[in-house]
Amino acid sequence: MPKNNPEGTQSQQSENIVRAYFEARPGWSVTRLDTGKNQAADFRVCNGPDCFLVEVKTIASVHTNYPYNPLAYHTEQRQKRQAEIAKWLSENPERHIVLPSSEWEYIRGDEVEFTKRYRNRRRHTEDAFERFKDKMAAHFESSRVQNLPYRIRLDSDDLYVPNRTETFFSWLESEVQQIHAGKPGWRWHVDLIPGAQTALYSTFYPIHESTQENDPRATYQINIEGPTNQERLDLTIFSYGSLNLDAISSNVEKAVAQLQASAKREHDPQIPRVIVLAFEDGLVFEWEELSSHITWLLDQHPNVSAIAVLDRAPIGSPPPQEDGFVAWFNFLQSATWKERFVVIHKERLQHTKPLLRNVFDDHLSVQLP
Repeated sequence: MPKNNPEGTQSQQSENIVRAYFEARPGWSVTRLDTGKNQAADFRVCNGPDCFLVEVKTIASVHTNYPYNPLAYHTEQRQKRQAEIAKWLSENPERHIVLPSSEWEYIRGDEVEFTKRYRNRRRHTEDAFERFKDKMAAHFESSRVQNLPYRIRLDSDDLYVPNRTETFFSWLESEVQQIHAGKPGWRWHVDLIPGAQTALYSTFYPIHESTQENDPRATYQINIEGPTNQERLDLTIFSYGSLNLDAISSNVEKAVAQLQASAKREHDPQIPRVIVLAFEDGLVFEWEELSSHITWLLDQHPNVSAIAVLDRAPIGSPPPQEDGFVAWFNFLQSATWKERFVVIHKERLQHTKPLLRNVFDDHLSVQLP
């Protein structure tokens, strides 16, 4: 459903969480630095003489269909496959590899043609897709099928948005009506659910043809379940993609500049500097990739003492593994959640002090050399 955030923007909420975290700790004080008049970090946090600067950055577009420049991504994949094949051939000199023509072109084809093909691939991010999700939810809340008892689930393997959203909405409305009338269209695969007066309808919808020469086609997977025992249409949208490393890097670059500006105005020019990263839609399976990227960012910015990731964790002990997925899922559904920090420290700094180890008292912590 469309987002309604009465407590301010997600960025403001992230800043409020960080501020409240330190203000709740005995002996700590928090001073707001970013007043809008000068470039500055968000806060100075002190416990007696021990102070550090904090800049909070909230990543709005957490995922993308490519982790960085599409040509760079595909060039890296091409070189990786070339190295894998060369290694295999060296280990198996008596054997040969037969590749499909499309894969051969990707791995061994002309370099100029490869560059032409992939340099104009479009890069789509989660921010635009979230706006599409809100628009679709708002549309179906008041559509002509809003009172039909069906569940619609849309899955997107990337983050493409239909060229003509209204055409897509109208098509889906018509298909739901046809299904409700017992006349599903030819494109639907129908699975009757045993022992129930309901069915699952599945299809792939072509979002758009190529909008330019090297833009690939994209599809949504759509599942409709019903009729259900509910009185209104239910809509759920899922999307998948790679971690948007560019968005993280650009936010860290901005944070470094703001921390530097505040550090120049401090009486302690070596004051530790901390960047807190928050993610609007959270992280699930991206922790390994994120920690590796943060390690690289700290290496690029040796005056940043630490980067902390704002995360949420359930309170309480989870069920034992042998209880199965349902028990784990029920635990997550009923759990009370709290904020925590995953902190990566940098010990070898050029002109900045390291962050004290007890600054975050409830956190996971990693120390870099």
